[in-house]
Amino acid sequence: MDVSAAFSGAAPAAQRFDVGDWKRIAEGGVDYLGTAQANVFCIKVVAVPFGTHTIFIGQADEVLLNEDDRPLLYRNALTAE
Repeated sequence: MDVSAAFSGAAPAAQRFDVGDWKRIAEGGVDYLGTAQANVFCIKVVAVPFGTHTIFIGQADEVLLNEDDRPLLYRNALTAE
């Protein structure tokens, strides 16, 4: 929950990676969250500009699964009054 809060605006951009168990792959220097439920490392196949965003399509190269952690789920539940 701390990582989710930091990346949703609770922490300044320069301090977001100070929260959580971040690791780095030596090859290419890619950072990933070590306690994530899953990490999927991809090789970029194509980047498609779309409006103000870019959609990246990749080919999975490696997958790390962490069965010890519980996933963070968000549910927008409506309450009856």
